[in-house]
Amino acid sequence: MGQKVNPNSLRFGLNKNWVSRWNSPDRSTSIKWLLEDEKVRKVLKERCRKAGVALIEIERFSNFGEKVTVFIYLHLAQPGLILSNDKELSLINKDLRIILGKSVEVKMDIKEFKNPSVSAEIIGQEVVDAIENRVPHRLVIKRLMKRAMMSGALGVKVKLSGRINGVEIARNEAYSDGSIPLSTLRADIDYSFQIAKRDYGVLGVKVWVNRGLYFGRYFMPLPSVAKTKSKGDSKDNKYIAATY
Repeated sequence: MGQKVNPNSLRFGLNKNWVSRWNSPDRSTSIKWLLEDEKVRKVLKERCRKAGVALIEIERFSNFGEKVTVFIYLHLAQPGLILSNDKELSLINKDLRIILGKSVEVKMDIKEFKNPSVSAEIIGQEVVDAIENRVPHRLVIKRLMKRAMMSGALGVKVKLSGRINGVEIARNEAYSDGSIPLSTLRADIDYSFQIAKRDYGVLGVKVWVNRGLYFGRYFMPLPSVAKTKSKGDSKDNKYIAATY
């Protein structure tokens, strides 16, 4: 199961939260809000691409059906590039007004993503930029994987699908380092899927990042020493070294 489904959706309610959080009064409103959320994400990713978009969260609250307030939490690797550009902020607000309407109150909170090197979304963006700008993608992927492992990730996997380098027959290329326990629901696996566009077609870019195990309300890597007890052991617990 873990190898086939989206790692994010498999962990919703366990160690991940939904990126769109709202309750609609009826089905037509649900469809309308869902399309608006997708348009908002598309606009913000295009406008803030240089700043490195790691996560976009959208919340909606309605005052008993009268006025709807939309909260947008934008997590960026370099928020200063957007906050210091008044022209770009005005363009973003204008686009949001067109999508959401003038009757909706919009509040946007721009936050800094503390460790962008272990964000699957940012890694995928850099791989897509390398492919579209005709930069050797293998060197870029290896550099990004090494940087992620040095920044605290326990495992990284990148998979490309399509006509890589313009070959006639489409194929898959996978690069991995460390461990990616997709079937371990307690593992914090960050996943991203993006598309790179070239003149000979499109390429799919999938990224998995293992950011450690989830214990309670905080994240921590796998302990260096684990306490286990087997049937043949005595009452005293046996300590074994756990591999990362």
